[in-house]
This record gives sequence, structure tokens and C-alpha cells, in this order.
Amino acid sequence: MCFVEFAATYTIGGKDDPDDAVDHIPDVLDGSDDIKGSGNNSDTEEIADKLPKVITLKNSLGCMKKRKRHCIIKFHKEKKEGEGRYRNLLMLYYPWRDEEIDLKADYPSSQEHYESVEAVIHSNEAMFSVNADELDRAYDDLKRMPGMLWPQMWSSNVRKNKTKVLYRKGSCHRKIH
Repeated sequence: MCFVEFAATYTIGGKDDPDDAVDHIPDVLDGSDDIKGSGNNSDTEEIADKLPKVITLKNSLGCMKKRKRHCIIKFHKEKKEGEGRYRNLLMLYYPWRDEEIDLKADYPSSQEHYESVEAVIHSNEAMFSVNADELDRAYDDLKRMPGMLWPQMWSSNVRKNKTKVLYRKGSCHRKIH
């Protein structure tokens, strides 16, 4: 389970009941709970049903309970290039527990590690970044629009809406207020 999936699946709280509490973390790195493959919702739901309802964190850090549904994760616009970008992608979408051992491993750079596990990262990213490229392009297009265009578009839409409202009320004249 990668960090993004963990954050979307679990929330702070949960009863401290030893019968329900399970430390799920040791199973993370063996890949047994990775959601991969066809992206079929029934597969995802089947795997999600196998996750424990409550987990106890190590070092007496408390418990976390499983959400009924994945929450929406807010992402900040990531760095476009460089070592920091690859480190961020590894931290978010690659299953890890200890940064020194699992993320840095025996790779001289985060980019080389990323390239060796790129398929896993893309698989996990696809679960949470729906239409990400299209949204990025739309956002960039929006930022490039001239500032004076918005008042013109707004006033044009207001006039159209007021005209429609007057016409619906049975007015013979198409007045704009």
C-alpha cells in the first residue's frame, strides 16, 4: 500500500480494541495488498474489503480506522523536473516504510529508483489521478487567458440570462436590465 492509498483509506481514530486492531504495515512491502491490474472496480472493492477496519500504529501512536469510502486527496502541483520530482513520486506512489531503506535503497539517485519501479508508480498513481494531464492542460490554458476577457464573458452571460428570464415571464420586449 502506497502513502496516497493509505491516506485515502484510513483516518485518525478508531477504537482501541485488541481484537480488531491489527498492525497492517508489515504486509505492505510484500506487495500482497497492492491494487494493480485491470482497474476493475470489483477487484478494487474486493481487495479493500480485506483490509482491517482498525489498525494499531507502532510506538503507541494510536489507532486508525478504515474509511467507508476513499477520501479525495488534494495534491499540490508537483515539480516538473529534477530529483525532487522523482523523490515526491516515490514517496507518494511506491510502497515504503523506512525512507533510508526502501526509498533510497541502493540507488544513487531518486530518478534511477523511479525508473526501475515506474510501472508500480504509474499503476498506483492511476487510481488517484484521474484525467490529471487534461486537468493540468486546462489549468495552464486558464492561466494564459487575458485578464480582461473574464468581465466580457461574464457580462455577456448575464445579458443572455436576463433576456431568457424576461422572455419566460411573458414579456413582449426583450429588455436587458
